[in-house]
Amino acid sequence: MRSSVYVVLLGLALVCTSCGSGASGNAPGSYGNGSSSSGGASSKSTPAPVAVTPPPGLPSVTYSLSTFPQGNPCSMPATSAFSTVPNACQLEWAPTGTTYVPGEDAMKLVPAPSSATYQQGVSSAQAQSYSQAFIRTIELSFWAMKYNNATMLSLLDGPIASGDLILKNLQSGGVVKSLPSCLGPTSVEVVTVSQSAVNYLVSQGWSSPSQVGLVATYPACSGLTMLLTGGRTVTYGASTRPYSIFYTGSIEQVSPFGGIWITNGQGQCGALQLRSAC
Repeated sequence: MRSSVYVVLLGLALVCTSCGSGASGNAPGSYGNGSSSSGGASSKSTPAPVAVTPPPGLPSVTYSLSTFPQGNPCSMPATSAFSTVPNACQLEWAPTGTTYVPGEDAMKLVPAPSSATYQQGVSSAQAQSYSQAFIRTIELSFWAMKYNNATMLSLLDGPIASGDLILKNLQSGGVVKSLPSCLGPTSVEVVTVSQSAVNYLVSQGWSSPSQVGLVATYPACSGLTMLLTGGRTVTYGASTRPYSIFYTGSIEQVSPFGGIWITNGQGQCGALQLRSAC
């Protein structure tokens, strides 16, 4: 991934501490620990997960999700084998080394909201574009995981914590065994970011947090499971209760996806320094 902090791709806010080639500990911007068949404990304490409920009466925007912009040569209803898609589409996707190309079904892998609320100081246009890119990138990231496409996942520097570990395990021959429907967020709120929140994210290793961000709330979930090359199974993102993650980021044009969400700051809403943002 291209982020200065190599850990972000959705709010799987828990990170495995006993994965692959023995990686341990939490990278900046990641929270908690995952689990494996051989166990493992977190190497540092983290704030308790906090689920955020947006205040009543906030304005909202709606958006539609599409895998590709209208007219793109890859636009099709269902995921298809690379060898069967049009030549123009093959040219776009050849650099990813994929054997499949996503269709519009890629936007339906996990349930996700089709609207977002936003705070004062955020325009409706910002709220719509930020939330749409955020959810779209989440869905594309999970599609890449489902099809064990490490190259594609490396291009999607988006909002899934534990993304670096999942990517490394894919690159080492691991495979994703389950993608439960509870992995997606249940709500998204676009927010302004205080200077104190920016300062806190910088102190956590993020080099250039944005002044506009969002808060995504996730449900309790059994988590994503992977089978590693040694036969061990690991789980990412398991949580026994809802929680919220605060993100800052931007929308960038990345081939062959078009505009996607790029995270440049991330924090647990249980952190005192992020209370004003969350």
